[in-house]
Amino acid sequence: MKAITQKDLEENLKHIEKEDKEIVVDGVKVKLDDKKYAYFYPDGNDIHIYTSDFIIPIMGRNYGFPADRIVKTKNINPAELDISFSKSSSKEYTGLTLRPEANLNESLEIIAKCVNDSIAYDIKLVEQNYREGKIGWEWYKELVKCLKKSNYKPNGEETMKGICADAGNLIRKLLAETIVDEDLRCAEISAQSKISHHDTTFVLDIKTGNWVVVNSKSPLKQYNLVPKEKLDELGYPYSNK
Repeated sequence: MKAITQKDLEENLKHIEKEDKEIVVDGVKVKLDDKKYAYFYPDGNDIHIYTSDFIIPIMGRNYGFPADRIVKTKNINPAELDISFSKSSSKEYTGLTLRPEANLNESLEIIAKCVNDSIAYDIKLVEQNYREGKIGWEWYKELVKCLKKSNYKPNGEETMKGICADAGNLIRKLLAETIVDEDLRCAEISAQSKISHHDTTFVLDIKTGNWVVVNSKSPLKQYNLVPKEKLDELGYPYSNK
């Protein structure tokens, strides 16, 4: 699976909409850039995924991959990628990579689960991000309140500490290294809810338009391959709520 790159987007540019608009920034008029749509034409699409200065228009009804979608997998040791899995996660991931082929949905679930289960959510890092001004007070206050109400507890088998961004980076690294399919692309998307920004991985089939979201470590959203009915919990751009 390939990560979506600027070059990849430029080579798959499908449509440009002229933006004859100006906004005022710090008292200066600034002309908005033209809208550049990659992979698909925007007509009839209801969700826009912004990546760099490109937009990927996708249809909500295309969420999910067919149950019979098969991909090739590579036999790779996570230690070679500087990833320290928990004992159970290492066994599960190795089992996946020993197969020459595997179901795509199952592969996405296993990879995300192995990463998320190996990471203990680090609330101290959230506090540090607040002190450094990376998240605002209202978001921080609401997040801490939700964390206290959650049932999340480390299971004691975790081998790493981190937050959603740390898990997301490892998930995307493993997707690129493990799944072999020329039509699949993935990208980091920061989903914005009322609480905070949350790291997710957008996975797209550039031929069919099917797509899914893979969740990163979260004590509040304890699922891996995101069920369609849970997209609203992630917020924008997956939901307007």
